[in-house]
Amino acid sequence: MRRTADRRRGLAPVAVALLALTGCSSAPSVPVSTPTHIDLGKEWPEDVGNGISLLGTADARATVIDAMRAAGGATMTGTFVDAAGRRLAIDVSGGPAQVVAEFTADEETTRIAVIDQVAYVLPSPAVAAAHELDEDVYSCLALDDPALRQWEMLLEPMHAVSELTRDASAIADAAGDGANLILGEEGALGVLTVQREGEPLPIRLVRGDAAGTVDLTFSDWGPPERIEQPSPLGDGC
Repeated sequence: MRRTADRRRGLAPVAVALLALTGCSSAPSVPVSTPTHIDLGKEWPEDVGNGISLLGTADARATVIDAMRAAGGATMTGTFVDAAGRRLAIDVSGGPAQVVAEFTADEETTRIAVIDQVAYVLPSPAVAAAHELDEDVYSCLALDDPALRQWEMLLEPMHAVSELTRDASAIADAAGDGANLILGEEGALGVLTVQREGEPLPIRLVRGDAAGTVDLTFSDWGPPERIEQPSPLGDGC
């Protein structure tokens, strides 16, 4: 298995992954619009539910991540649209121990299964060409392989929420049974909506920066079923 040690932050790694899928080389930067659906001046509701909206920002974020860890896993679906308008469809199910994921752009899909710290990757033609992988079989890769690193931010639901909410700045009430964790100053970068009743688990995360906009929905909370080793496997497995 191949190894490397490069790490990036923000939505830029997702944009790089999308470029790899589409075979393109770069995308222009565009201004990020400020969300208009968040009312930061709204009064607190009388029914505080699980109390997430009463916590300080850092404690609220930590509580959400702890709730995700306790749940064991989830399904995360959505899209990333880069600054040039290219669209990546995201479908990820699992938790820290095991994950199955599909990333699709231009009707080409890269499929990934992570089991026992080994990643099995069935690449799209563009990804296969970019990383010298076989197209028709699963390659077994270390989690820090370049072909995996580009998907790292979106490869597991809890990790995605942790990475994309590092700049949380406030808590605000949301419509229905939700609470909003505001991202960036006054919500300039987006919002994570979590449940205000029961466990404070994520419902939806929307975030935009110069690299593009990601919109993720979370469902099916609970420990995932055991994932079987995919097939066919390449010679390196």
